[in-house]
Amino acid sequence: EGELSTSIGKYGEAADAYGRAVSAGLGGNRAIYQYALSLERIGGAEEKVAGLLKRAADSREDDFWKELARKKLAGQTAMEGDSL
Repeated sequence: EGELSTSIGKYGEAADAYGRAVSAGLGGNRAIYQYALSLERIGGAEEKVAGLLKRAADSREDDFWKELARKKLAGQTAMEGDSL
């Protein structure tokens, strides 16, 4: 459901679907990462996005989504440093 909503640009609906999956403990790092991206696209939840990305990046599960979360966090940190 989240993937379909994302593909048609309905990021709010995607965030809701991924949020439900994450709350239910489903989808692993992929759901966490996609939830963060969906929230980022609708805006206004920077702290929650950062927390979700950190959660995926710190996961014990070593997968593609963990690495993406780590890279995204590193990019956000670099961008924040540039704005100082």
